[in-house]
Amino acid sequence: MRISSTCPTSVGVQAELYKADSDLNYLSRKVEFELENSSTNGQTPNPVKMLEKISNIKKEFSSISQDALEIQKTQKEAMDYFRSQLLSACQMVQKLSDQTGVEGSEPPPDLSELSSLLNFDIDQVNQTSDNVAGQNQEQACSSNSSKAAPPEELSASELRSQSKEFVEVSDDEFQSVSELVRGRVKLADVNSVYQVLWRYFKEEKNKKPLKLSDLHKMGCKVSGATGEAKLKVLRSLKIVQLTKGEVALT
Repeated sequence: MRISSTCPTSVGVQAELYKADSDLNYLSRKVEFELENSSTNGQTPNPVKMLEKISNIKKEFSSISQDALEIQKTQKEAMDYFRSQLLSACQMVQKLSDQTGVEGSEPPPDLSELSSLLNFDIDQVNQTSDNVAGQNQEQACSSNSSKAAPPEELSASELRSQSKEFVEVSDDEFQSVSELVRGRVKLADVNSVYQVLWRYFKEEKNKKPLKLSDLHKMGCKVSGATGEAKLKVLRSLKIVQLTKGEVALT
């Protein structure tokens, strides 16, 4: 790979340098000529004319100073241009090296020479590229591992805590309740009562606790040992609260 030694920016820098040098030489010779001319003629310097000359010299010097600032700006643009070109070249060389599997090769002489002039560390660029490639590979491996791992199945209680929809009591939850509490009640009957409570508190957005007599009016049989067991199972699973003959969702 060959990098051109000239570009529009560098040509502009050379032109500005030549112009500034020429202006400085002209100004210096002009001042010397004016002083020598005054001394040769033996004339007494006129203060007004001297002030005018000084003013003109200041203007010319200000113009030259402005040119110098433009030169500095152009130099910076040239340096930035070459650095960007060098960075692109280094990345292309590194990419080619990765694709061909050739490691440890020395950079081309043009790159080494230009990097030295610009105080640019090629090794650091290569190391950064290697680090980025390594990170991309790790992320790819991590992504593949994540895809390969089966999703963890949530329990009914976890689904219930995360969902805004009705999630019935599962058989595992039902069996986890003590037989002394369950008695002879069936899971379907427990879920039937739970669904009535869910509809009242969640869908209808009621907040006042329900009395057991109100549940009877809604068609829920919660009296007697079997009827009370339905609510006790829900209480054991921390789905409802029972206080003084009233029930509410937790």
